[in-house]
Amino acid sequence: MAEQQQNKTYKFGILSTAAIAIKVADAIVDSQKGELYAVASRSLEKAQEWADKHKKQIKTYGTYEELLNDKQIDAVYIPLPTSLKFDWAMKAAQAGKHILVEKPLVGTNDTKQLQELLQYCAKNNIQFMDCTMFVHSPRTMKIEEIIKKQEIGPVRKNIASLTFRGSEDFIKTNIRQDNSLEPLGALGDVAWYPSMASLVAFGFEVPVKVQTVQWRIENGAIVEVSAVIHFSDNRISFIDGSFTESFRNNWEITGTHGTIRIKKFCDGGIEDGQDHSWQKYKGGKYLEITKDSKLETIELEAVDQTACMIDDFISTIESNDQSQRWGLRTLLNQRIMAHIYNSIQQNGAILNFDNTI
Repeated sequence: MAEQQQNKTYKFGILSTAAIAIKVADAIVDSQKGELYAVASRSLEKAQEWADKHKKQIKTYGTYEELLNDKQIDAVYIPLPTSLKFDWAMKAAQAGKHILVEKPLVGTNDTKQLQELLQYCAKNNIQFMDCTMFVHSPRTMKIEEIIKKQEIGPVRKNIASLTFRGSEDFIKTNIRQDNSLEPLGALGDVAWYPSMASLVAFGFEVPVKVQTVQWRIENGAIVEVSAVIHFSDNRISFIDGSFTESFRNNWEITGTHGTIRIKKFCDGGIEDGQDHSWQKYKGGKYLEITKDSKLETIELEAVDQTACMIDDFISTIESNDQSQRWGLRTLLNQRIMAHIYNSIQQNGAILNFDNTI
């Protein structure tokens, strides 16, 4: 039996032919035990067109229901608009499929639907993971090790940013500007990553307070946001995400005796001026540590962190992991999103963190 599991591959189906789907599709192919098996779109023609364009010899379906009814499929990847994620993630779980879902998850001012989804998964042995890729990279694991060993002393401050300047056409027409599809806008799309970086820096501790200190809304959509996340003992994280500012993709963790700096923390790329968000890419080699004014650069193996994510996802399936570790991390980060959103609605109010919303 153990040998059978060791040799088993896990068949993935993709619900949607969204632009980002190809990055995860390639990662499934490059992973140790993943098999790209099928894709579904709103029409068979679109699904086949996607498969042909990307040279994928896979099954194609003209409806999402048909893919979910395929008993050969072990897991589904869901890059649908946020407003559709809950319904289709729940349908996938009810069909017995493990679910890998693009971030952000459902909910603006609370996490009720996400809690319902995670509870269903827990009761029915369905594994859940969101697609925050950088947390699966060896570089992030090295950062967690450095923090745990207190090599820079106890962490006191975290600063993380992910911003880019979208074109006029992007601001006017991109799905992320459509509140009916992506109600969190830049908050859910880009500020999600700096918020998750905060949780990594502080060991996924529950915050005590959250305040949105700056935001900008255009045509009803959040296009930039900056927030302060307060942790116990007066520790703090400053995060921001924007569609309207120059490119930044930086992460800095400061302890009592040193500072860790990471460039292009989110996509694992190097500082080459290229956007790797939509393509397969090996990176994430370097991190810098300054201790007592001495700079040390640590070099790690360049990896495709998306493939690392797929490997971690399959590992939870194989081990029948009951901890819900990944889902609980998603839930905590989604709650931070809700508090930032609620702070905006209350004109930048400082909100005590409610770990039940």
